[in-house]
Amino acid sequence: MAAPGAPVASNTFLALFGTPTLLWRVLHSFGYAEPPRYFWSEVVTKGQQWYNIRVTVLARADHP
Repeated sequence: MAAPGAPVASNTFLALFGTPTLLWRVLHSFGYAEPPRYFWSEVVTKGQQWYNIRVTVLARADHP
């Protein structure tokens, strides 16, 4: 998934780019109150700009 540049390790990816909206809707429908956190870093390979993205979904208190 590629995205415009933003601060590394920012948890506002969902609000800024809207790409993972479906993921958040599914998680929310299953009772998650907090959106997932997104961390990414820029990688340039052979002149191409890519982003490594890691998604962290916190466990629910009632279903750890």
